[in-house]
Parts: sequence; structure tokens; C-alpha cells
Amino acid sequence: MMRKCFVYLLCFITYVIVFPLTSLGKNAPYKVKFTSEENVSIKADTMYYDQANNVYFAEGNVIIIRGNATLKADKVNYNTVTQDAKAIGTVSLTEGEDILNCERLDINLDTRIGTISQARLFIKDNNYHITGQTFQKLGENRYRVLNGTVTTCNQEVPDWKITGGEIDVTVEGFASIKNSTFRIKNIPILYFPYFLYPVKIARQSGLLIPDFNYSTSDGFEMDNAFFWAISRNTDATFYLDYSSEKGTGGGLEFRYVLNERSKGKFYNYFIEERRNYFEDEYDPKYDRERKRMFSTYEGEHYFNDTSYTKARIDLLSDRKIYKDYGKEIRRSQSKWDRVSLRSREKDKSFIFYTKNWSQYSLVAETNYYKDLVKSDDTTLQRVPKISFTGARQMITGTPLFFKIDSSYDHFQRNEGVDGYRADFFPKLSLPLNFNNYLKFTPEVGVRGVAGFGLSKNSDYDKTKGLLDANAELSTTILKVYHFPGTRISKLKHSIEPSVFFQHITDNNQDEFPFFEPMDRFYKRSALTYALTNRFTAKILQPDGNVIERELGYFKISQNYYYTHPEWTWASEGYNGNDFSDLMGELRITFTDYAFFKGHLYYNPYQNSLSFYDFFMLVEDKRGDSLRFDYRYAKNELEGYRIESRFKITRSLFGFYESHRSEYNNKTLDSYYGFEYFAQCWSIKFSVDDKAKQDGRDRETEYSVLFNLAGLGKLGEVK
Repeated sequence: MMRKCFVYLLCFITYVIVFPLTSLGKNAPYKVKFTSEENVSIKADTMYYDQANNVYFAEGNVIIIRGNATLKADKVNYNTVTQDAKAIGTVSLTEGEDILNCERLDINLDTRIGTISQARLFIKDNNYHITGQTFQKLGENRYRVLNGTVTTCNQEVPDWKITGGEIDVTVEGFASIKNSTFRIKNIPILYFPYFLYPVKIARQSGLLIPDFNYSTSDGFEMDNAFFWAISRNTDATFYLDYSSEKGTGGGLEFRYVLNERSKGKFYNYFIEERRNYFEDEYDPKYDRERKRMFSTYEGEHYFNDTSYTKARIDLLSDRKIYKDYGKEIRRSQSKWDRVSLRSREKDKSFIFYTKNWSQYSLVAETNYYKDLVKSDDTTLQRVPKISFTGARQMITGTPLFFKIDSSYDHFQRNEGVDGYRADFFPKLSLPLNFNNYLKFTPEVGVRGVAGFGLSKNSDYDKTKGLLDANAELSTTILKVYHFPGTRISKLKHSIEPSVFFQHITDNNQDEFPFFEPMDRFYKRSALTYALTNRFTAKILQPDGNVIERELGYFKISQNYYYTHPEWTWASEGYNGNDFSDLMGELRITFTDYAFFKGHLYYNPYQNSLSFYDFFMLVEDKRGDSLRFDYRYAKNELEGYRIESRFKITRSLFGFYESHRSEYNNKTLDSYYGFEYFAQCWSIKFSVDDKAKQDGRDRETEYSVLFNLAGLGKLGEVK
């Protein structure tokens, strides 16, 4: 902030006052061209040169303009021998949206030492207002402010400000403040006899503002952090957290950026909980131990436009770490969702490499899963999986199209069958179009599967060939409605009936190695018939452009099984009978701020609903929003999640979140409170109510968070 002030002044004095004022006159603009891009003009009532004293004078309504910067003063004097320069009387310097006002400017261009009297500086970035009785320049990159104040409030009597009797600043170094006071409406609240903080323009290593919390279970908490700017493209943050009940924990996050699309970060947190806390807090303990740890790496690297790799690797000390240490884990999360993190059932680590060509794609990946619900040694890992696929493309000289899917998997687990599997699946199709009224696409493929290197049952039949044949018949009937002069100029309604048949041979897989249900090559012989309605509109935008948007989508479908599937998950809507559930899907875009989608399965044999879910989002321009999710599966689950934010007054907002299981008649999570926003500060009060689960009693946290615009979080109480 201080550096900006003097940089502006030096820019003008060096490039404006130094040049010889050979033109004299009243109200005469003077322009000098330094380079092809530097044009300077001066206006003043009078301008002259005192040859005896080697002093240039510009006096009376002096206006100096260079680029987007303007300097105004009653008088400007410059001594060519001593290099002393002065701007006197109602001095105003404007560059862009930043403004400096002062009564007098004195500076030496050789020593770069000078003073600014009764100065007020406004910096648009972060809305800083800085005042000082005297701004002193002590040398290159060194400044002193006497009797200064800093605030981001616009009022004459600001809601808050920080005053300092003496502030010494070294740019790219540190600032020390003596006799500093934090004030609210001129009332002193906090006093610091001496305070030191970094003031580098670039990233600066140093201590970050600590967090102070209080929790009914963890006691008094203080979270400290140190930021280390290692190099231009690397940095790190060290964490040291103290809890009066739980103990002391530490963390490290390291970040790097190689180029615009290649970057990564590593985060580790470790704590050894106090014995009394550990014994009293968890009942049952599940697989918790006193030593708790979470490590994660997340990164991506692009070799070129068609070749890249991405990875996320997590290492957890126990399966309840997400529920117990959400605040600490949140530090490393690029996206944060309280509810989904606490309800996560599996943690997935992965690393994959992708190479794309015009018609083909190669993906090599390794996936590792950790079950967060129970200890399960049968959890299947793919280390690695290699896939090679080819897009559907025409065979030259024929009406046929060819497509290929192939993969190689290594299955590994602590208990159960593991080994290797190769899968090769070429397909031929013949798309037929009858005058754009009817489309018919038959497709046939032969899937070749081989299992080898098995850990158990070496007498398995290790090879299989399965026939996969399907055909789809469809048509589209549409009509366009015109509404000239309205926001919706055109509305297109299309009706799309379709019939899809698929037959997959089984060839007796009882002796084929079984890894997990999702990897079973199931037998299927079924007919699917569907009717889809779409409503698409041409919508006129306020800027005059026209966009196309889907307003509504409704699909109803049903399967008929010639043979009943062995695995129920493999056939959508299967209910144990020849005809599946009637399946409906609905999407509606009411306005730019309202959206609805849902699914519904109806069992015609039991005359009942077997499944439904829906999602609704409503927003407005004020900032109000409502999100509602509901999910039901007969005899399995039923529950909802609601999130809302509503504007009570111009500055006061309320918010409410709840996650409830109607199946268990229990509210799992509630989070609610309000936020008040003033021009230069805000306050947030929240209540986080967590149900009794995972060995911990029901817990309620109360939080009050203050924020000062431009300075960040002042304090937090829980």
C-alpha cells in the first residue's frame, strides 16, 4: 500500500518534472514524447524557469497527465542541481481508481528520500483507506507513517479502523507497528504495543492469523499456520493445532504449479489423541486408534493436448477419520460438502493416463477402494486396468460400421478370487434410415473373455465367448410452434417412440472366475419399449441473442424379459416378473432460476411404487435459493436433504441445511444460522447439530465468525 503511493509520485516526478520546461505561457498545454508510448501533458496558469537558482516552476491549477494517471497541485517546483522536487497545496494524484490526496509532497530524486504531509490514500483493491499525518520515505523501499490509520470502511467515522503511532515499512520485507489499536467507532477495543507482519508485494513467508475455537468435546482450540513461499511456483503451509482436551496435531500442505494445466498438491495431517480423550469420546471405537492420520495427493499433468495423467491418492489411518476430522481435512479439499463427506461409504484413490487419437483412445488406470462402513477384506481393487476403445466408424466401401471395446484387468484383494482378465469386444452395426421417418440399427458383437493367473480354483473354465446382439427401431414426430414478438419465439415438441432388443448368451458362467457382481457377464434377453417427449425452445435474451434450451423432457419405458436375469442389479426396474416396473423420468426447466428432475418406478404386479427420487432447485436474483432432494427405495431407504438461503433484509441472510432419514426416523445432520453483511465487515452465527453415530454422542457446535473486509477473519468461537 505504501509502495504504491511513492511509485505513483516517483513516476510523475521522474518523467514529468525532470524534462526542461522551455515553453512558457498561461494555460498552455505542454506535451513531451519520451518514447512511442509515453505522452505527457502539463497545464498551469504560469510556467517559467529561474536560471539563477536552477529551478523550474509550474504554478496555478497545475495538471499533469500521463497515461491513465493525473497529478493536480497548486504549485510544482523542481531544482535541477539538488534534484529536490515539491508539489504544494491541495495535491491530488489519481491513477486508475486509486487516489492520493495530500497537502504537500517533498522528495529528492537522487536519494529517494522525502515526505508527504497530511496524506489520505484510497486503493480500490480491497477498498483500503489509509491516512497519515506524515508519510516519510527513508530510502529505496523504506517508508514510515506517523499517526496513521487503516480501514476498508467508507464512512467518515468508520465502523472499524486500525491506528498506529509509528509504522515502519520495508517493501519486500516487514512492517513494524508501534502503539497499534483496533477501534470500533473510535472506541479502542484491542491494543498492541508492538506488531510485526510481512509486507512483500509477492507471496511472503510468515505466520498466518491463528483461529481460536471452543468445543464442548474438544475444549479450547488454537489453530496456527505458517506459510512458506519456497519459489515462484512452489509454496507450503505448516499447521500446528492445539486442543486442551484432544491434544496437539500437525499438518503440512505442499503445492506446485508447472504450467497452466499441470499442477499438484500434497497434504498430511497427524495427531496422537490424549488417552483420556480417546477412552471417553468413542464408544464403540470401531477401528480407531489414538494415532490418527490423513494423507492425500491430488495432481494433473498434461504432456500435450492429447496425452495427460491425473491422480488422487488418499491414505487413511481409519475409516472414521472423515467424520472426526472434517475441519482439518477440509483444508486440502478443492470442493467441500459437509453432508456427503460424513456419509461417504467408500474412499477412492486413483491414478490414470489417457492418450487420445482421432478415432481411438487408450486409458491406463489404477483404482484403490477403502470401505468406510465396515472392515472388508473382500473389497476388490483394480491394479491396473487398461482399456482401448475405438469410436464407431464406417468400413470403407461398405454400409457397415465397426466399433471395438477392449480391456485388461488385474483384480486383487485380501480374501477371495483374484487374478487377471482380458476382454476383447468388437462390434458391427448397420444403421438404416428410411426417408428420415424411421431408423433401424442392428448391431452384433462377440465378446471374448479370458481369465488367468487365478489365486484359487485353478480348474476354472478360463475362456468364454459370448454373443451380444441388439437392434433399435425408432422414429421422431415433431411440430414447431411460432410465437412472434414474445420471449419464446419458437417451441419444438418432439415425440420419440423406440423399441430396443438385446440378447446376450450366457454359455454357463458357473465355472468362470467370479470377481464381483458388477464384473459378471450376465445373460440377458429382453425387449425395452419407450416413449419420449421433448420440448425445446428458442429464447430471446436481453442482449438480443437467441439461445436454444430444453424446457421439458419426459420418458416412460418398460422392459419385457424373455429370460429372467440372474443378477437383479443388471436389469433396471426388474421385480422378479416378466414385465419390469414402469419407469418414468421427468425434467422441467421452469425459468432461468427454477429446475426440477425426478425418476419414478411403479410395480404393476403389486400396484405400488418401488422407487422414486426427485431434485428441485429454485433461485432468484436477490440471492435466495432452495434445493431439495428426496429419495425412496421400498424396504431400503427413504430420506431427504434440504439446503436453503434466504434474504431477510438488505444485509441480513439466513441459511438452513438438513439431512434426514425417514426410514430410520432420524435427523442425521442440521446446519443453520444467519449472516450479516455491512460495507466493511460481516458476522456469521451458525449451529451445527450432528446426530449420534459412529461411536460418538450427539454433538452441537455453536459458532460465531467475524470478518473484516480486506483483513480476513478476526476470530471464531465454537
